[in-house]
Amino acid sequence: MNTEVVLKDNQVLVMDGLMRTTTTDTTSGIPILKDLPYIGKLFGSETTTFKKTELMIFITPHVISNSEDSEFVTRKFKKRLTNLKNLDPRRS
Repeated sequence: MNTEVVLKDNQVLVMDGLMRTTTTDTTSGIPILKDLPYIGKLFGSETTTFKKTELMIFITPHVISNSEDSEFVTRKFKKRLTNLKNLDPRRS
């Protein structure tokens, strides 16, 4: 993705997004009887489930005017990354 924009400090930009729809068909019921032609539907049920997932990209620029602000933002960002690593279920 390559974009050029002009924004004010702390103004939010919505860049793009990805959407995915997943469909799941499930059949349940009494074994063998649910598979009989014509009368099988009396002994079972069919369910269709739709799941929609959306991923949006938001960008908020922050103007850093001095080295103290820069260090503060850097520490805050590193702390966020550490917190994300701690939430990773693969690391349990």
